[in-house]
Amino acid sequence: MMRALGPLLLSLLLLLQAGGCQEVKVVVAVGETVQLQPKTWPSSWVAINWIMKFSSQTHWILRHDQNSTSANPLLTFADRVSFYPGNLSLQINSVTEKESGLYSMDLTLKNGSSVTKYFRLFVLDRVRQPKIKASTSQECGRCYLTLSCLVPKAAWVTYSWSRGISSHPAPEDHLLQEHQADLHLEITKSGNNTFYHCNVSNAISWGTATIDVEPLCNYTALHISQHCCEHSAPCMATAQLQRSRNVRQEACGHCAGSVCGVEDASQSCFCKLPLYQVLLPAACSHFRCLP
Repeated sequence: MMRALGPLLLSLLLLLQAGGCQEVKVVVAVGETVQLQPKTWPSSWVAINWIMKFSSQTHWILRHDQNSTSANPLLTFADRVSFYPGNLSLQINSVTEKESGLYSMDLTLKNGSSVTKYFRLFVLDRVRQPKIKASTSQECGRCYLTLSCLVPKAAWVTYSWSRGISSHPAPEDHLLQEHQADLHLEITKSGNNTFYHCNVSNAISWGTATIDVEPLCNYTALHISQHCCEHSAPCMATAQLQRSRNVRQEACGHCAGSVCGVEDASQSCFCKLPLYQVLLPAACSHFRCLP
């Protein structure tokens, strides 16, 4: 399980090879302080320019030479930028997502040549507390669930699921292969591991939500539903292939949760609810499959 990183200078430095130049990838949380600092640089430099590229636009941040430092007063975050000549680093306080982009440090050397260092800055929101939403469907003694792991502003996040016997994630929990927001399950009454945990993480933080699926399945109703399946041979023989077909009902009101409408002058009704969701065995004899 991922653990939250420290609050100070939350940055992850990774060397990437992109577009023929070396970039240093820096990841930081919204509101924190970040420092873009080269590891090495030529000692013969005479001037330095820090530049930011975002989308198709280029913004000059500051220029420093042996005598002075001049900054761009029109920069939207000019009041939050600091430059340290000792290590040539650029520091940005209270960063926002708008500061994400490609930064370059251009060094002018004494011989007139130049050296450029690149920094790719990602400013991310911390993962907020996720929630799990469950939707159920019941069919012939089986309970099917879809668990959706919901988190606000889910950008640059990954999902992982685990299953266990406790409401708290544990090392012995079974890790599932699914790595997406939705999880599709078939639940049986005999199952013991009924707690499902969703972990949502990005490069700087993570959050976990848990749900117990056992109360979501009405096993008494599932038993009745299975009874209907077993005693409605004319319909259920083809029910697996005809789940979406309407079922005629000679008397209204027997379909649990259905909406019956008048079909003809004889006042017979048809159920909008598929046969595999009918729960009352007394109503089984009233159904026949429509072509």
